[in-house]
Amino acid sequence: MLSRPCTRSTRAGYTIIELMVVATILVIAVGGLSSSLVSAIDLGNTNGELIEAHNAARQMAETLQGVDFDEIFATFNDEPRDDPDGPGTALGSDFVYPCELLKDGDPPGFFDGRVIFPNAEGTTLVEQVVDPKLGLPMDLDGDGSIDGRAVDHAGDYLILPVTIEVTWTGSGGRERSLERHLLLYDQD
Repeated sequence: MLSRPCTRSTRAGYTIIELMVVATILVIAVGGLSSSLVSAIDLGNTNGELIEAHNAARQMAETLQGVDFDEIFATFNDEPRDDPDGPGTALGSDFVYPCELLKDGDPPGFFDGRVIFPNAEGTTLVEQVVDPKLGLPMDLDGDGSIDGRAVDHAGDYLILPVTIEVTWTGSGGRERSLERHLLLYDQD
């Protein structure tokens, strides 16, 4: 008679190598899932900050439009001597906007903002500044030509190009910024 070797018809359990392979696959899957979750949360924070930055720029645009058109440049430039209600009384070019999403400790954080006009030296309004985002150079006083030299149009503009810049330190400590470009016209 021939004898047959003894074999097991069923396995009693998993080997250590099989368990380690399964554990490795699970660790990689959980790591990828947690990385995706962190990225999604960060993207949500970034989107929220961007929405608030747009709100800050929109609010400043509405503030600009609420000022008498002839006084916008004098009210929001960096020159205190031309302020409509006397030296040092106007808002100036810098502004802040509170944001609950930006927290450096307990109080809310702030967006820093700036109103920027096409000027040669910061206190004059000139036509020959080159800024494709605003369509500049441009005839600001409506005389049919763009001045070849720095002529100040702070007192006779009919069109006022404005850039509203909002900057902030966002989630993850990244410096962020947003620009909104406007062409304001006298509505009267």
